[in-house]
Amino acid sequence: SRWEDTDSGGLSVLVRLGDLNESVSFDSLPTGLKLPELEEALGSGTLEYNHGFVCGSPGEVANDPTNGHMMPYVVDRDSSLHDALYDFPYIADWKAEWYYNMGTWWGKYATWWSKAVSGEDQLRQRVAFALSQIVVTSTSGIGDAMFSEFFIACYDIYVRNALGNYRDLLKEMTFNPTMGQFLSFHGSRSLDNSGTFPDENYAREIMQLFTIGLWELNPDGTRATDEAGNHVPTYTNDHVETFAKVFTGFDRQTPRPNTETHQVQNNKNRVDPFRMVPSWHDVYPKADLLGGYLGDGYPLCPDLPPNVAHRKGATYIF
Repeated sequence: SRWEDTDSGGLSVLVRLGDLNESVSFDSLPTGLKLPELEEALGSGTLEYNHGFVCGSPGEVANDPTNGHMMPYVVDRDSSLHDALYDFPYIADWKAEWYYNMGTWWGKYATWWSKAVSGEDQLRQRVAFALSQIVVTSTSGIGDAMFSEFFIACYDIYVRNALGNYRDLLKEMTFNPTMGQFLSFHGSRSLDNSGTFPDENYAREIMQLFTIGLWELNPDGTRATDEAGNHVPTYTNDHVETFAKVFTGFDRQTPRPNTETHQVQNNKNRVDPFRMVPSWHDVYPKADLLGGYLGDGYPLCPDLPPNVAHRKGATYIF
């Protein structure tokens, strides 16, 4: 019958249940799918179970299934299982050589192309593309190029902030799991917590490539010089070591249903922004680039009355 998965000898992989608007009787399901949890979720049972409720990415809208799903994606199990085996109409023989060369890789490319070329907000799309060439992530530094969702969720940050504030863009990218993996600060911990110094990759790149560059500049864009005529660097390695402490404590959110993943990746949540693990974060003051400390001008927490907003005027004192 249509419920049987004879190729793999059972229900160990995704099973086609029916088409859009088709009614499916619970009693007609194969034995392996007649679970009490499913019965309760469908409102047919008497037991209580916890079910996963999901929310979309910022600005995400519901898919219209009547348009058909034309872009392959990876589903839970392993990297060889994807919907192209089930309902992707352009693959007559999924084992063809061209499929292995393209596979699910081109799902995100097709998504990007349809928006960047056909979108009505062309200024936003072009600025977003320019930003993606400055604040860079890449499949070559992450792997898992067959995935679409978390790469697209990352690119959405450029689109949302294309006509906004650059600082807001950097903040979102700092909390983005794709950037955290690409520049290796995901899971970076303080010296107190790990016994090793924090990862310095993102701390260096956010200055060198994303913001101030290597050299101080004059208003006309030429390099500034000191009294001896030497070019003036914008930061030193001591600054990199200090700023690396800022980017400690980031970890992925708890995995949730309805995200593109597979078991080989342990169902990682690479869509939702990072959460902060307090015990991983470096709690000590960090020097800034101007001879002071990050947070100068804000009061120390122990000196504040309960539930009062931060006020200007406090500096770090050692």
